[in-house]
Amino acid sequence: MERLKKENLRPNVHIRIARFDIGSYIGMKGAFTLFEFPYEDADFALSLEYAHRDVLIPNDPEQAADFLETFYELESVAAAESETDKIIDEILAAYPATGSAKKEDPTPATT
Repeated sequence: MERLKKENLRPNVHIRIARFDIGSYIGMKGAFTLFEFPYEDADFALSLEYAHRDVLIPNDPEQAADFLETFYELESVAAAESETDKIIDEILAAYPATGSAKKEDPTPATT
């Protein structure tokens, strides 16, 4: 979670979080990445990430358009980008063990 906060500071990174309390929404089946290229013969590539396998679909404009629409739908249900750090902080506070790894005390224990 700390890494997400750090990455969120980058100007080319935009993290939006869809909370569980909004109920089910499109996109819960698995992650996807839509790559857009500046080439005439290969405009898009779509990477679908599933639990047991990943799929790469090169240059299928129809499927790319479907997933671009899915992306816009996800944007509409996700919390505002300005809320990202606040949501991450809430998660870190609720689950402190998921935060930064604790540093071990270098001094040996004495008995």
